[in-house]
Amino acid sequence: MAQYVTRCSIEFNGIVYEDIKGFTEKSVSLSVPVALMNKSGTAKLMPRYGFSIDSVQPTMRSLVNPRSLFGATATVQYDNGDRVSFGGVATTSTGDGTINGETEAGSTIDFSAESRTPDLELR
Repeated sequence: MAQYVTRCSIEFNGIVYEDIKGFTEKSVSLSVPVALMNKSGTAKLMPRYGFSIDSVQPTMRSLVNPRSLFGATATVQYDNGDRVSFGGVATTSTGDGTINGETEAGSTIDFSAESRTPDLELR
């Protein structure tokens, strides 16, 4: 039976933030098509990394306020032991808060990053 990664925690500047419901890593464009005189080609792009988290509202105040981060280091720890670090993390946008009476209250927070370690590998 296959095992799948189902949980992760995120660490901002050494403080673990576990009040997350979801983590999404944004896609990275590596090249773009370019029209040339008689043919087409591609141009290499600088990678732009980013991710978003679906945070939940804890009943007690959280230690980290990810809405005010700029130039931080974020490390994502998956439950299978894999780790991915992002450098130069800044908050780009925060989503609307949601509460529906059945599940926990939460919001989506988007981040941009200058670097990603380990760098992208083809899977």
